[in-house]
Amino acid sequence: MMCGLATADAIEAETGLAAGLKWPNDLLIGDRKVGGILTEVELHGEQVDFAVVGIGLNVNLDVAALSGPLLARATSLSVDLGRPVARLPLLLALLSRVDARYISLRTNGARLHEEWAARLRTTGRPVVVATGESEWTGIAEGVDEDGALLVRAPGGELRRVLAGDVTLAH
Repeated sequence: MMCGLATADAIEAETGLAAGLKWPNDLLIGDRKVGGILTEVELHGEQVDFAVVGIGLNVNLDVAALSGPLLARATSLSVDLGRPVARLPLLLALLSRVDARYISLRTNGARLHEEWAARLRTTGRPVVVATGESEWTGIAEGVDEDGALLVRAPGGELRRVLAGDVTLAH
C-alpha cells in the first residue's frame, strides 16, 4: 500500500499525470497499466523482519513495439505525456515519497489504508477474478483492513479475495 501510494504520488508530482492503483499491485494511467509492485515479506509471528519491494515502471517504453494482448493494456509515462521523462528526478521523487510515507505509516497506519482504498480504480467496477481453481465475475465493492478485495458475486455473495489475477471487465 505504502509503495503504491508513493509511486502514484511521484508520478503525479513529476509528470502531472493522474495515477491510480488496481488491486492488488498495479499502477495505472487511465485504465492502462504503467507499472507494478511486487513485495516479499519475512514475518516472525506478527512482527515484520524485513520487506523487499520491487517497483517496475514503464517510463520511456515504446508500447507500440509490444505485441499481442500486452499492447492493449500497457502504457508508459512518455506515451501519455508525448515526450521522454527524465528518470533520475522521478526516482528521487519516488524515494522521497516512500521515506515520507514510511514515517507516516509508523505514526498513522490507518490513514494509509484509507488513502490506498480511495485511490483504487478497481472499486465499484466489474472484475474478473481468476484463481488456480476457477474464474468468476463480480463487482469490486472495496477492500478490508487486511487489503483483501471484496467482490460481490452474481448470486449476491460477498467474497473476500486474498490472491489471484483480477482484471477489470469491459
